[in-house]
Amino acid sequence: MLHVGWRAKAGISVHRVGFARSLCACYFVTDFCLSEEDKTTDTSIEFWFRCCNLDNDGVITTFQMEHFYREQLYRMHCLNVEAVPIADLLCQLYVCKRMLASDSS
Repeated sequence: MLHVGWRAKAGISVHRVGFARSLCACYFVTDFCLSEEDKTTDTSIEFWFRCCNLDNDGVITTFQMEHFYREQLYRMHCLNVEAVPIADLLCQLYVCKRMLASDSS
């Protein structure tokens, strides 16, 4: 069921049948593999943005970031790694955004 959600998030129709469905799945797998390998291309950034933008409003909110961070937090606890609080990560993102904005002006 998870792969269907990811396909839908990637903007690929999951209601196709036969060859068209296989072709769509092939394009999705290709996009996923390329996006996983090199996260610096425009295509991969767009792919991962669509996967993380849960409500498809064009904005990744703090709540969406927390949603995905909870899974990482669980993994860090399982590996007995000290977890960084989400508030610290959001603060670092905000500082980076401000630095980028000041550099461009």
